[in-house]
Amino acid sequence: MDTIRRHLEQREVDSLVIEGGLDDLVSGWERLASQVEGGSERWMWEEWLNDLDGREIIQDLLDHVPESRTALGAVERADERFAASTIATDQCVWGDGTAARRGWTREKNWWYWRDPPTPYE
Repeated sequence: MDTIRRHLEQREVDSLVIEGGLDDLVSGWERLASQVEGGSERWMWEEWLNDLDGREIIQDLLDHVPESRTALGAVERADERFAASTIATDQCVWGDGTAARRGWTREKNWWYWRDPPTPYE
């Protein structure tokens, strides 16, 4: 097992995430960036949170597994597209209590302080 999947396993993420590894995580983030750019999709709250959690997992990999940094360029490009197409919020989408418990900040985990460009279903 490679170091990325080992880290994901230690973090106890879903087995599908472990199996897909970094490539699937980054592809999912790029896909989300494209969807929000389109602006026509309606968002299910739970799916939105799941997508944002995928970005948090990517950040965790970037912070702790040097091999994951090969994806940094793709992640940064998707980040720019996502940030330009979403709406900044005053509160963490998971709630300020969760953000505090998890150590998330608006500066480092900025995606949790973004809403989609179109309404939730």
